[in-house]
Amino acid sequence: MRMAAGIARYWLLLPTIGCFALWLLYLAVAWQRMDYPYQIEWIEGGILQQVVQVARGLPLYASPDSDYAPALYMPLYYYLSALAGSFSGDYFFGMRLVSFVASLLTAVACGVSVGLLVRHWCGAVLGFLAYFLPYRFTGYWYDVGRVDSLWTMWLALTLMSLVLAFYCKRQHWLWLAVLSFAGAFLTKQSSLFLSPFLFVAVWAWFGLRAAVQLATAAAALLLSLVLLLTAWLGDLFFYATFEMATAHAFNWRRIDMFLLLNLLLSIPALLLFSLAFIAGFRQQRQEGVGWLFLLLGFSAISAISRMYSGGAENVMMPCYMLIVITGCAGFWHFCAAAQRKWWSSGLAVLLFLLNIYWAWFDVKQQVPTTADRAAGDALVARIRQVPGRVCLTKDGYLAYLAGKD
Repeated sequence: MRMAAGIARYWLLLPTIGCFALWLLYLAVAWQRMDYPYQIEWIEGGILQQVVQVARGLPLYASPDSDYAPALYMPLYYYLSALAGSFSGDYFFGMRLVSFVASLLTAVACGVSVGLLVRHWCGAVLGFLAYFLPYRFTGYWYDVGRVDSLWTMWLALTLMSLVLAFYCKRQHWLWLAVLSFAGAFLTKQSSLFLSPFLFVAVWAWFGLRAAVQLATAAAALLLSLVLLLTAWLGDLFFYATFEMATAHAFNWRRIDMFLLLNLLLSIPALLLFSLAFIAGFRQQRQEGVGWLFLLLGFSAISAISRMYSGGAENVMMPCYMLIVITGCAGFWHFCAAAQRKWWSSGLAVLLFLLNIYWAWFDVKQQVPTTADRAAGDALVARIRQVPGRVCLTKDGYLAYLAGKD
């Protein structure tokens, strides 16, 4: 086993270097977009209006009118962004800072999980860096001022807690999983779709009694949070986040896009190693069942969101996160098992490197230019010169930047 681990570390070196380069590309994009004063994705301006509403002490879930209409997400991201923006003085910066920090913490959770699965810090480093491999395939969304990075962080911490509890034989980590899942729910209500899959995984790993206890505690906590938020934020909270959210139409034909474009044509190597990792639990069936349902659950939550009208590539982040963890662990175990067949490990490395090459992108194409900034400044200045109130049928946040309603 020592020799196998040594060979695995040797083959890990090249993919680790490649993923490190992708991480640097991500940092370059995030750093240059962090303080850009205009939206870098079409919905950022709408989210900014929610954050400003919180910062001004106004109701987040208010009756819609010509000035304001609430979004359909849970409130945690808005309040964290308002807090970050109040310190920086720039709410766009605060929104992106929350997403940026969340993306780094998600990578840490991936690294911890992979490190526990392979029992070596080299695997943890690869797990941390590989989280940034799918950045391009999410629409370059990790640092965008929206709920998705924070949501993925809470789900990654939930998974990490389960891994810590099972592989370190410390079941008190399960309570951190409950709290982390509550954080995911307070960020995006579609987290509830993951509940049955988590229940089966906990059942497989810790037994039915532990699963029932954990499910009961989680249900009681989430119900209490809904009641408290309804009392605090008003009846429109429940209407906006649950009743209105369920009014989205489904497009079932998008399942082809999810399977082909978002999985097979985006992260084929990681997906292959992920499936190999789960298939390797032939002797430990309960452990394998747990991982299988986790893969199904995280895939389902992204697939369901993808099939909603308006669901874009950003909803793939939880699914990619789980596949990064299992894929890196599967890559490690494959290289270790193929110690006498160097060409097998070499082929695995080649597949990983090809996926890294496919994930490569041009930083300049994702960073606003000086001309972009000048055009935005000129437009805001023009809006500011208009006497009285203005009506913007699109990108209403520009009126806020111009000091108007």
